[in-house]
Amino acid sequence: MSAAAQRWDAFLKQIGERHAAICQEAVDGSLAALAECGHDFIPISHAWMAVTDRLKELERRIIDTWNEKVEDVFEAEGVDRATQMRERRKGEDLAFELENKREEAELRTFAAGARELHQRALTTQPERNCVHCGAPLAVPVTYRAVNINCSHCRSVCTFEPGTLARTAIASGSHAMAWEAAHPEWLAMRNAERAIRDVRSPTPIGHLKAYERAQIAYWFKYIGTRAHFEPELHDVAHEVRSRMQFWWTSMESEEEWRKAGRPREVF
Repeated sequence: MSAAAQRWDAFLKQIGERHAAICQEAVDGSLAALAECGHDFIPISHAWMAVTDRLKELERRIIDTWNEKVEDVFEAEGVDRATQMRERRKGEDLAFELENKREEAELRTFAAGARELHQRALTTQPERNCVHCGAPLAVPVTYRAVNINCSHCRSVCTFEPGTLARTAIASGSHAMAWEAAHPEWLAMRNAERAIRDVRSPTPIGHLKAYERAQIAYWFKYIGTRAHFEPELHDVAHEVRSRMQFWWTSMESEEEWRKAGRPREVF
């Protein structure tokens, strides 16, 4: 391995470690602050904006450093172009990975905060216990009234979440739904990146893969939110409405038009 490659690897390792440390610090601080401020999500959201700026700066620094310094060092060492492009790709891969981790850290934090607030809210409600035998009910995360079978006496009880529980869902439903759909989200991100990696015109296979990945994500995401928000019960309708903009944008793609605008049917 050339000296330039060793220094590049060390730089990438340093960026990755710094990014991870900032993420962990933000997660720990946010969860502690949520507890201290009575789980008011607004100040924490503002704090995460500053964290996001710091993390994005680290992500941008990878390719900026390559362009400003590293590429010239590889050239000076006489490293062939194919090897240089592989080394640059390592930086691009890391930047992409860190973007995903940044999003994940923030949303998992808010999802955890919403679940904790919901559990705290339940402790203030006598309705969390069976009205017939007094046994605790297995109350789901919800902000609407639900019927629950008591696991002890098998009777059916109605649970009506209070204001605090409803606030938890209102503040955290997006984060909790995203968390449930995290594997689909990653697949969608990878499919989108595959499109960016090819030259125009984009092959129809890439476009269809991205379309299917988006649909899979939206079905999982909206399907999860529908548990919290009953107005989203027609999941297929909601998915089609969110896909409409992308389908319209495909009119600018030559291969999509040539293939007959092959939208997925569901």
